[in-house]
Amino acid sequence: MATKLRGYGWLALVVAAGAGFVFATQAWWQVPYGVGAGSGAVPISGGEGAAGLPQAVTAVLAAGVLLSLTVRGWGRLVVAGLLAVGSLAMLLIGIMAPVPGPEVTDPIVQQTTFEPTGEIVRAWAGPAYAAAGLVGLVGAGLLLAAGRQAPRSVDRFDRTATTAQVSADDDPLTVWRALDEGLDPTEADEPAQAGPHDQARPNDDAEISPISPQRPDVMRMGSDGNDPDVDAASDEHTGRHS
Repeated sequence: MATKLRGYGWLALVVAAGAGFVFATQAWWQVPYGVGAGSGAVPISGGEGAAGLPQAVTAVLAAGVLLSLTVRGWGRLVVAGLLAVGSLAMLLIGIMAPVPGPEVTDPIVQQTTFEPTGEIVRAWAGPAYAAAGLVGLVGAGLLLAAGRQAPRSVDRFDRTATTAQVSADDDPLTVWRALDEGLDPTEADEPAQAGPHDQARPNDDAEISPISPQRPDVMRMGSDGNDPDVDAASDEHTGRHS
């Protein structure tokens, strides 16, 4: 449940940031001019009328969304609180942005016409920007409601964990789920067979047979079972009498 809330919250914040960038460049106010067929209105965007404040707040909100994807635990909750503050700022700016004065509107109007102008009126983009802030506020609330992610238990990665009740012949999805839970999905290993060089070694504490090859005096015996020193002395004596 917390994962779904977190996903919906991020989606709402991304939508709010994208919509905020779009609405900040649209007409927040209109300055009417002329009379009759030659009349019209000069649009003034939120960035022009509010000195770029809507774009700046939206950029901070987008950066906060990216930051919330990288932090965990209490850090994510702190970032979610900052996102709520940024979304609230968008809401208030869209609703309560002051009407720009003549020092802001006159240069913009003179780029289009020099006819007399009427009283400036609000346009649709300001309330739309406020609605985007409201969406972002809901998204930040979902992140806060999801809470911090539960810490991962190191036991799930223990190599001595209990073997899962699955085998290599089971469904691959079942095997992957067992791996994700930190269990060993393989079958119990069969006892390894002794190789040609893995011969049993007698216990050092066991009694050694009198004729065992491990006896020091037997190890010094020749291939015929006699002492090699005695054999050499016998050969030398035989050579003298031959």
